[in-house]
Amino acid sequence: MKSCQALEKSVDLTPACRLWSSGIVLAAGLLKEASDQRRGGKFDEQDVLANVLGVVTGNLLQWNF
Repeated sequence: MKSCQALEKSVDLTPACRLWSSGIVLAAGLLKEASDQRRGGKFDEQDVLANVLGVVTGNLLQWNF
């Protein structure tokens, strides 16, 4: 399986790659919370917020380094 960078023939992460990877991470977090709720647990908004903050932090660090 090729990475987003390889598909775009780029050394750096392009904005499209950032968007896709951020979306995948956020979707995984939402699916996990939905799964917890379906199994009788709680949909934890704080976990979702932590996921969002993690994605934002990761993107900021990637752009700056």
